[in-house]
Amino acid sequence: MKIYKCDASGLIPSQSQLLTSGGGGDQPICANSLTAETPYGLRLTDSACLDPLTCFHVQPGPITTEQIQAVRSRYGREDDVFCDTFLKNILLVTDEQSLSDSVLNLLTSWGVVFVFIVPTHCEVAPGPYYFSRRGIFWAWKLFPDYQEAFVLSTIPSQQEYNMLGPKTTLGRTNFDRWQTPELPLAGMRIAIKDLFHLNGVHTGCGNRAYLRLHPASKTTSPAVQAVISKGAIVVGKTKTVEFGGSQEVVGDWVDYSYAFNARGDGYLASTGSSTGSASSLAAYPWLDITLGTDGAVIPCSRLHPTRILLPLEYYADRNDVQILAESWISALFKWLGAEIARISIAQFRKDYREAYGSAPYILPRDKGKLVPPSRKTEALGEVGLHNEWFSKHLLKDENAIMIIPRYKLDYRDEYLPPPECREFYGFDSNLHASFAGLPNIIVPSETLDVIDRVLGR
Repeated sequence: MKIYKCDASGLIPSQSQLLTSGGGGDQPICANSLTAETPYGLRLTDSACLDPLTCFHVQPGPITTEQIQAVRSRYGREDDVFCDTFLKNILLVTDEQSLSDSVLNLLTSWGVVFVFIVPTHCEVAPGPYYFSRRGIFWAWKLFPDYQEAFVLSTIPSQQEYNMLGPKTTLGRTNFDRWQTPELPLAGMRIAIKDLFHLNGVHTGCGNRAYLRLHPASKTTSPAVQAVISKGAIVVGKTKTVEFGGSQEVVGDWVDYSYAFNARGDGYLASTGSSTGSASSLAAYPWLDITLGTDGAVIPCSRLHPTRILLPLEYYADRNDVQILAESWISALFKWLGAEIARISIAQFRKDYREAYGSAPYILPRDKGKLVPPSRKTEALGEVGLHNEWFSKHLLKDENAIMIIPRYKLDYRDEYLPPPECREFYGFDSNLHASFAGLPNIIVPSETLDVIDRVLGR
């Protein structure tokens, strides 16, 4: 076996410094001692071609075959990006300056071509990489979006994010997770709802016309920036109903397809404006966190409201009602630490017409205009009566909570009347908190067997 040591003037193996080892095997292995401040500062080759590489971390002291084998087994078991292809070249993080013949023989049996040795102060994270003369780079894996939950996938560059197409999403190695108090989310994969801005990426708000009108965002929403600053990596944008509205069944989805719900037989409805975020998180074990927006706090399903959208067109037509709403929203904003965004759908319509000479296509959202003023007044009175009864006679004080069991077995293929013809009168147990302006926490607790409509069992 031949072992090459690094040239003193650089970090590229040089045959002029040939060392001899007594180990057997036909395939040469190069062991090179390197120093660098960051992993991306390492220059291991003068080739422009990318070559696979795996970084191994071992315990202090002489390196044994048992240690090396244990690291390989752990990578194969815990990292969904690593595969044996990355064993062609190995980067050993150790302060040891030599390898035993038994270790070299083991690496040769794996098909290893080069071994690079770097001291521990370089702090190169473990896991799979690619390297060329430009440095070493994280390996990314393509994950299929079989639930159709994503609008697009993203990959970070130095200053912004770059957009990739739909249907697949990129994920970086699980071992890029050196969490610290300053970076508690280091390396975690996160997807964000398409209502959030991400620098370098278009914000579509679930509407193709809106996406077409606006260029890629030059800013990142504060809520998203907060998780990026904590070390998270945004892997893509998830689908949302149009402008965070109320598309309920598959027939309501016009610009994008309705995300699939992984629960049950796979055909249950995934209704909600954060449907893409919820569907992807429920289905994909490689995804750690998703960001959505909501009027309720849903911590146990790993969704948390981070943005509050306030369309100007949806403001209450009574000043006292709007003041009450603003007070409640202000309290919610402080409690959640969420971002408040006041938007105008009408301004978007105007800008789109000026840019393209036609109106944008938007689902009908004029249901409120069909309700006569007398019925609105009557409904507001009913809400006030409910709130007085609910607060004074049911909850009574701030120390009480109400628990209401709820479940949903709606299917994605159900048909409803057109949105403008749907009846929204009536009451639902979920409306107590909405009417009274109280926090509403949804906690998934148990699962029950039901007769499946699709499977018939």
